[in-house]
Amino acid sequence: MSGSAADEEVVHFFSDGLLLEASFHRASEDTPAPAIVFCPGSRVSRRMPFYATYIQVLVANRISVLLIDYRGWGGSAGDRGTLYPLDQVADIRAGLTWLETRAEVDASRMGLFGVSMGGAHAMAAAGLDERVKAVVAVLSPMDGREMLRASRREYEFRELEATLRDDRRRRVLSGEGDVADGLGPVTPERSKTTALSQDAIPPIPVACLEAIYEYRPLDYVSRISPRAALWLSATRDPVCPPEHSRRAYAAARPPKRLVEIDGSEHYGTYTAHADTILSEAVAWYEAYLQPGTVQSQEER
Repeated sequence: MSGSAADEEVVHFFSDGLLLEASFHRASEDTPAPAIVFCPGSRVSRRMPFYATYIQVLVANRISVLLIDYRGWGGSAGDRGTLYPLDQVADIRAGLTWLETRAEVDASRMGLFGVSMGGAHAMAAAGLDERVKAVVAVLSPMDGREMLRASRREYEFRELEATLRDDRRRRVLSGEGDVADGLGPVTPERSKTTALSQDAIPPIPVACLEAIYEYRPLDYVSRISPRAALWLSATRDPVCPPEHSRRAYAAARPPKRLVEIDGSEHYGTYTAHADTILSEAVAWYEAYLQPGTVQSQEER
């Protein structure tokens, strides 16, 4: 699957008073077209190398794309390096509101597309916001606590829980908290992948780890129906195991779809299986971002 280059318009809008930066890629349509907010993964800007290919294909299929930088990342204002999940969900919803203001966008045909943690946010945002008619999550965690647990041995996870408790008390008593190197130990794949930007990633506040620990997009998915939700997972993903998507799919109501890709990588799946991911996403949007679409109560 291929797509022509998509022109980028750098745009700005506010979320909770913070000025966000995003890239708008308009579909070549004489009439208002469907549009999606593209939700990046965790602790990255919108300049990930593989995002460009995805956007080209989506735009070539007559879907406009708004690719955002969450607060504190890329060109957006905010505390650098933070990841508070519900704040990033708010940024996604602000992106939907911005899309509503564009003459090129059919505001009745808006969706979300998220990769990794961005897919988690996309599902949470869809559960909260009825403007989202179709949502796609690719290799995404649906339970923050389980994601943090999976990357650690049992004693390491218990140490993390103690660290979260101690840091909470420190913040309450002193107003200051500690930082950690990352969400968890670096996997061998992440240390050598070319799918990610090579820019240095700042330490993450322990307060953000606590927010991720308490974050369960799984709790939102039952609210999405009768709007449409699609999950894609890799069968042996070591970062976001397929059980996350399976549990969310089971909790959701139709229309819904789960696609499992045979693979043992997280980052590599985005590039090696881009054709599958994009063909499934485009078909989903074609089915559920049509004018006047009546959402089916049957599984697709």
